[in-house]
Amino acid sequence: MDLDDYRRHSPYSDPGRHAALLDAVPADIPTVAATARNVIVHYRAGGVELPDDRLDEVNCRWVDRILDTDQSRFPLPLTTGVR
Repeated sequence: MDLDDYRRHSPYSDPGRHAALLDAVPADIPTVAATARNVIVHYRAGGVELPDDRLDEVNCRWVDRILDTDQSRFPLPLTTGVR
């Protein structure tokens, strides 16, 4: 196992043009965890009922697509408010 593999993004985790959004998130664990909860929710276990017009969003498994969706609704830093 090459530990350097964990220092690089995979195609799924690469934020692409949204890299600056992630760079702006402080790297402490509580802030990273709160930011992740602010942006994503599991559609079955999150306790949130998605409206029918948003059900296709569960197929956004790539970080750049997740951030595209988030930023189309909330063009703000990721640590801003509850989404």
